[in-house]
Amino acid sequence: MKTFALIGGSGYIAPRHVEAIKHVGGDLIAVLDPYDGIGYIDKHFPNASYFKETERFDRHLDRLTRKGKAVDYIIICSPNYLHDSHIRLGLRYSDNVICEKPLVLKHEHLESLRALEVGNKKIYTILQLRLHPIIQKLKEEWREGWTSVQLDYITPRGLWYKYSWKGDKEKSGGIASNIGVHFFDMLLYIFGNCNAHEVVNSPTSSIGILQLDRASVMFKLSIDKEDLPWDEWKPFRKINIGGDDLEFSEGFTELHKLSYEKILNVIVHTDQHYDFKMSKIFFQDLDIPEPDYHLGIESGTHGEQTGKGIIEIEKVLKNIKPDIVIVYGDVNSTLAGAIAAAKINIPIYHIESGCRSGDLSMPEEVVNRDSYYVCTLHRPFNVDVPDRLYSILSKLNSLDKQVILPTHPRLNKNIIDKSLYTNIKFIDPLGYIDFISYIKACSGVITDSGGVQCEAAFFKKSTLTLRSSTEHLITLSHGNQLGDIEDINSLTFKNIIINKLPPVWDGNASKRIAEIIG
Repeated sequence: MKTFALIGGSGYIAPRHVEAIKHVGGDLIAVLDPYDGIGYIDKHFPNASYFKETERFDRHLDRLTRKGKAVDYIIICSPNYLHDSHIRLGLRYSDNVICEKPLVLKHEHLESLRALEVGNKKIYTILQLRLHPIIQKLKEEWREGWTSVQLDYITPRGLWYKYSWKGDKEKSGGIASNIGVHFFDMLLYIFGNCNAHEVVNSPTSSIGILQLDRASVMFKLSIDKEDLPWDEWKPFRKINIGGDDLEFSEGFTELHKLSYEKILNVIVHTDQHYDFKMSKIFFQDLDIPEPDYHLGIESGTHGEQTGKGIIEIEKVLKNIKPDIVIVYGDVNSTLAGAIAAAKINIPIYHIESGCRSGDLSMPEEVVNRDSYYVCTLHRPFNVDVPDRLYSILSKLNSLDKQVILPTHPRLNKNIIDKSLYTNIKFIDPLGYIDFISYIKACSGVITDSGGVQCEAAFFKKSTLTLRSSTEHLITLSHGNQLGDIEDINSLTFKNIIINKLPPVWDGNASKRIAEIIG
């Protein structure tokens, strides 16, 4: 479980962060804010320590660090002008700082913070609008071409505003930073970098033009109620892109949660492939964030790449302490990551690359193939009689390979104790395509289903049907065998050789049906 500390707990946006921490399974252990109106944290983290003074908060983090319980992430939700100092405070006690926008108010502060991102130190900012489905769709639509954009955002503020830190340009950065920063980030995300700009600022408004790579943006931001197009005291927002109004008033409440998911999912790139077309272009084309770690493994023999990978990946894993490790594909990096994680007892998930050639001389074509049996059980005479069901499961459990068993509701209801069967992997019911994929790659099939008999025969799999008869007689000449419990261990599961399938099994059934019905 990752631990978090929050600076600025009484502000408007802080509850979104607290909910996001809960969402990712983290624990909020400390909160700093001079104002004590933070009772909302009781809903999720009533045991979080609270501090009104920065000095006491600093001392608390120091004590945790010296005890070997350093906070994993420190969150900054304080006023804009304090971000720089609070980020620096956070980096003293944690490798990871998450800060609300704007990150800092001055360019020189940004450069100095960048210099602090050394080793494992990372500074993240919340760019939640980039995760909105409508914005992501727009980005795809405007990868090329050019357009014009009109942005109007009028959000009236009362007299309190000018007396708060938000009304002080030196502390807030002005109207553009206060209320425009989210929209500016959104537009830059969709249309590319800003190449030129003209801006006119006043205490209550910011008006200007931005020349982006793929758009010219005219904007007006205001807190003056006189700029509203109506008499009601409510915000007005309009974004027009190429003559079409953009509407995305819904779908914001979950974006901080998604932001936390992306931040906590650390990407490690071994650089095994170091050519741009093999290594980096997919980050660009698929809009995947840049890797958090580049290990610089590069070229070498299988042994050299795997050995270097294990050493460097292990260093990263010991530092970030992930809950799980996901490895992709079938390359040396996959093996190195799996070994490094296994040796320090971190659960591993493997995702196939999906690049299948069918050439069984290639190692990746035979990995995970023919290493398991598939079983389906749902007939009352097999699953509703406790002794018979126990006998079937016991026989399956004794097979030489693992048995994958999707649990039909009737079967699931009748299994007394799944932990008794260590060689059976009970899984939730599968969709048709997923189930067929299991059949296609298995060593054999045990079933009491009619349809599964045909599917197994089509993929030339030896099958034992736990029934005394079958409605699919043709399958009996294509690898299917009728039998009972005692036949499970005696059946030899081998992929059978069939010169050709029955004529009507050619995959053109729908075409023939269409021809018949005219």
